[in-house]
Amino acid sequence: MSGNNEDAQRIAHTLKGVSATLGIEQVRAYALSVEVDIHESCSEAQLSADIDVLRQQVTVAESVIREVLRV
Repeated sequence: MSGNNEDAQRIAHTLKGVSATLGIEQVRAYALSVEVDIHESCSEAQLSADIDVLRQQVTVAESVIREVLRV
């Protein structure tokens, strides 16, 4: 695994753990998918699709957090 892939997998793993701690299940689930995609060298199309959904779920979580904090 190249250094970039290791870094990306580590970031996905960290995001998975943090989102689990915060109870943000959809972010956790898609961070796991991205982590597995990278580990298993899935197709670029599959990885890209999972990253897109992860990005959407992070945006939703951010909106909810802002709403709760009224920021």
